[in-house]
Amino acid sequence: MMVLPLEFAILGLDDVEHDLLREACRTLKSCLGVVCDVEGYERLRPEFYEPAKGLYRAEPILRLLARRARRRLLLALADVDAYAGGLNFIFGIAGMGEGVAMVFLPRLKPEFYGRRSDRELFLSRMRKEVLHEIGHLLGLGHCDNDCVMRFSDRIEEVDSKPEGFCDGCSRKLERIGVNVRCRA
Repeated sequence: MMVLPLEFAILGLDDVEHDLLREACRTLKSCLGVVCDVEGYERLRPEFYEPAKGLYRAEPILRLLARRARRRLLLALADVDAYAGGLNFIFGIAGMGEGVAMVFLPRLKPEFYGRRSDRELFLSRMRKEVLHEIGHLLGLGHCDNDCVMRFSDRIEEVDSKPEGFCDGCSRKLERIGVNVRCRA
């Protein structure tokens, strides 16, 4: 059985609330039994911003952060809107070969959709996207089951998936030494 070095660093990009970094770390510790530390903050470079779209380009940020992810896997939270490839926007992205995943927070907030602020709903959405992107980082693809790994390109799809992995995805993670504690 291959066992990955499951140590994570959580990084805030620009002005992410420190409480959100701690919540992401708590999620990884409680759901996957990993070692996790909040590493701090890094500024986003202005050249990553695409003014015509009003969004950041996710891929160059991922490549830059990959240089920082040495012996630990890195999860970055960014309170900016982003896109990748041919998608209009993304909730998150993972570079399996780079050891880096990112979650973009604005579209997870109810107020983005003209609704009243709801901290618990926002945190639930963030936890789901954190687990989803880390699942990709650990080798999982999208899943058709009632699973956090189900693809979401609308916020309603994020809301409808559980904060846990299905049996099939859990087994795949356990085969590489992950102690899955959050099951769908």
